[in-house]
Amino acid sequence: MEETIKFDKTFDERLAEYEKFFPKDIQSVSRIQKHWSSCLDLIVNEINGWHAIWKVPRNICKQHKMQYPSIVLVYVESVDCQQFIAKIEVIAIKSKNADLPDSYVVKLIDLWPTKEQEDVNNIHAIYSFADTLDMFRFFYNRILMPWDYDDDDPKWLSNHLESRLSLYYDIRNGLVSRQSAEELNSLITEARDLQSKLEETHTKLEKDDCSVSDYGDGETVPNVVYLQVRLLEIKHKVEFLENPLIREFLEQEESERYNKKSNKTEPENWLIFPEGTPTEHINFLMSVEEKFGSKTVKFCTSLIEALHHGDFNDIFILNDSQHEIKSSGAIEGGGVLRGLNGPDSTTIFSKNDDTMLECNSESTLIENLTLDVSCSKYGIVVRKGKVTLRNCKLVGNFGYSTQQGITVMPTGKLELFNTEISGFTTAVVGSLNSTVVFNGCKIFSANVGLQMFDQCKLVAKNTHFSDCYDCGIRFETKHYPQNTGNFSILKVLRDIEIENLVGENISHREAIIQEKSKIKLFHYPLPYSDDSSYSTSDEEMKSTDPDDDVNMNETVIENIKESN
Repeated sequence: MEETIKFDKTFDERLAEYEKFFPKDIQSVSRIQKHWSSCLDLIVNEINGWHAIWKVPRNICKQHKMQYPSIVLVYVESVDCQQFIAKIEVIAIKSKNADLPDSYVVKLIDLWPTKEQEDVNNIHAIYSFADTLDMFRFFYNRILMPWDYDDDDPKWLSNHLESRLSLYYDIRNGLVSRQSAEELNSLITEARDLQSKLEETHTKLEKDDCSVSDYGDGETVPNVVYLQVRLLEIKHKVEFLENPLIREFLEQEESERYNKKSNKTEPENWLIFPEGTPTEHINFLMSVEEKFGSKTVKFCTSLIEALHHGDFNDIFILNDSQHEIKSSGAIEGGGVLRGLNGPDSTTIFSKNDDTMLECNSESTLIENLTLDVSCSKYGIVVRKGKVTLRNCKLVGNFGYSTQQGITVMPTGKLELFNTEISGFTTAVVGSLNSTVVFNGCKIFSANVGLQMFDQCKLVAKNTHFSDCYDCGIRFETKHYPQNTGNFSILKVLRDIEIENLVGENISHREAIIQEKSKIKLFHYPLPYSDDSSYSTSDEEMKSTDPDDDVNMNETVIENIKESN
């Protein structure tokens, strides 16, 4: 059982330690990077190899067929402080079918030093290094943006350190609306992807020994220009929101708008019809009246706009068409999202590569729709309350090997009736203290149909699992012995009710009960703080991904590899 070192620091503590860490004459990004290299090098030279937990990035999980998120216990052989990378030797790995090599070169910020070390003489140096690595990780994850690497501003640190720290902690403390926080996260995630694509392009050009303008394939130049222009657009949007006065003004406007909407006594009915002939509009209205009665309605040509202007618990009825969604908007707070005829007629899609829909209310109903999740990492995240899908299809991109269809967070409830889910690494994830209900559903073309954890309540009836390449249902537990077999082995578990489950063409077993151990985070007191213990970490082994809170610190270390 490994324990990793973590820290919980307030805004004032973070600001104070950075102001102390950076000399006043170091302001530009290039000089900041050199300063990090020098300081890390001084500390790491005092350590003769050390153990760490490696949080495996999504792209490496995909490359080596590992479940995401995954963590690996490693021995760090050496660190390159100029490149901020480390050479590691794999000691223990979670994913059974992973083809991860015994040694690997990883990013330094993805490593978390453990409390237990082979060389006890390393302990004090490890704690000092863990604190500096925490500062480094937070700085590169939360303060430095992708466009900053090319910024030669001699006063960069003075202009951005405090404002970006303030932005991060305002979001963390709930002082920024969820919609704004969601938009910021989406923009920054997109910016990092754009920067990565630019770096890949420049690496390719360097190998071919030519410049962008010399490349004659007719695609490289326009692609690079697009990436640079889009990165510049995101930079302006994010830096606009960096200003605390602008943030305060926007939040006040949003609050006033919300207060006006919250005075409504009845939900509004929105009809979404992008475009069509007069006859098509008339037929649509007649169908709406026939199915839902003669009610007062509002028209909108865009689902994006309707969700932005609508209110929690409103009803959104979509015509037979394809509708784009950029953020959850009003539906996050509850309501109805309904296709007029059926899932084969009406599709919702998103270009957001993070999460398509987040639900955070007492009750949300999604009906008669196909949700195309081919571009997003997560289809639906049920953060709390109840989400019901009725007569729907949720379709992923199975080539994207780390996708999850629906993730149900603790206390959340998911009900699926006559619904199909296909094309995901994991179709449904049921977290601790969540509830999942299947009735008349089909789960197919997935690695795992349902991933469950202790105290997840399951009611599954008349449901068909097929073409699940790992298993139909996997239950990770600390309370039951391991077992594999057909679905009937699940009947011994508490809070599990199954009836008429069918498994077909499942590569291994229909059901797996898998033991897990817990990796505990060691709370290390800050040298400048009177508080000797912390309940949470502000830069824990997690990211913005919704399942990290569930899995990263409670997971199984399997396939022990003997170190040489």
